[in-house]
Amino acid sequence: MDDILFILAQCAYLLVAVSGLLGESGRPKVLGRFSVPCLYGGAVLHGGGLLVMARETGGLPVHTPGASMATLGFSLVLGHLVIRRGPRMDILSQVIMPIVVVLLALAQLLPNALRPSPMPVGSLSPVWIYLHIFMIFLGLGLLTLSYFVSLAYLGLRRRLKQKRLADLGRFPDLETLDRTNARLLLFGFAALSNGIALGGVWWAANPDSSLDATAYATIAAWLWYAIAIQVRVVGGWRGKFASVISVIGFSGLLVALVIANLSFSGWHQ
Repeated sequence: MDDILFILAQCAYLLVAVSGLLGESGRPKVLGRFSVPCLYGGAVLHGGGLLVMARETGGLPVHTPGASMATLGFSLVLGHLVIRRGPRMDILSQVIMPIVVVLLALAQLLPNALRPSPMPVGSLSPVWIYLHIFMIFLGLGLLTLSYFVSLAYLGLRRRLKQKRLADLGRFPDLETLDRTNARLLLFGFAALSNGIALGGVWWAANPDSSLDATAYATIAAWLWYAIAIQVRVVGGWRGKFASVISVIGFSGLLVALVIANLSFSGWHQ
C-alpha cells in the first residue's frame, strides 16, 4: 500500500517540477493552476505512505535504508512548503521535487525489511529515541535545503557576472537567497545539535553501546557546520563563501552517509 501512495506522490511532484521548469510563459494554464494543489496533495500522499509503512513494519520509517530515503524526502517537502512562501522562492520546486522523486524511487528499490535495532532503550523512555530521530532528520532536511539554496545562489551569481539576464525575473534576488540560506543553516545546525545531544544521553545511559560509522559522519558534519556558522557570524563572511561552505559540507556529509550505509551498519542498524 505504501508503494502505491509513494508512486502517486511521485506523479504529483513531477507535475510540480515540470510546471516550474516551463515557467509561467511556457506552461499550459491548467498545469499552472494545479501546481500548488499537486504539491500539497503529493505531501499528503507521501506522509500517508510513511504512516502505512510504519504501521506495516511496526517501527518508525527510519530503521531501513528505503524508509530512511522516504523520510528524508518528506522532510525536504515540508521544508520547501515553508520556504516557498518567500518572494519567487517557489522556483526551487524544479530542483527539489526531482530529488524527492529520486528519494521515493530509492525508498521502493532499497531493502525495507525491518531488522531489530541494536539501540536498546534501557532505562530511558522511548520518547528520547523518537526525539533523537526526529531532530536528526529535521536537521538533515534543513541542511539539504540549504544545499539547494546555495546552488541556486551560486548559479544566479554566475549568470549575473556573465550578464545572462534572460528570465531573471523568475528568480529571487541574491540577498533573499543568502538570507534564506543563513536561516536554514542555523535551524538545521540547531536541530542536528539537539539530535546529537539526545543521542548522547541515550549513549550515556547504555555504556555497553558503541558509536557506529553513521554517528561519526554526523558528528563530523556537525563540527564542519559549527565552524562555518562561527566564521559567518564572527567574520561576517556571507554570500558566495556561505554558499560554498554549505555545498562542500553537505556533499561531504552525503558521501560519508552513503559509505556508512553501504559498508557499515548505517542508521544505527
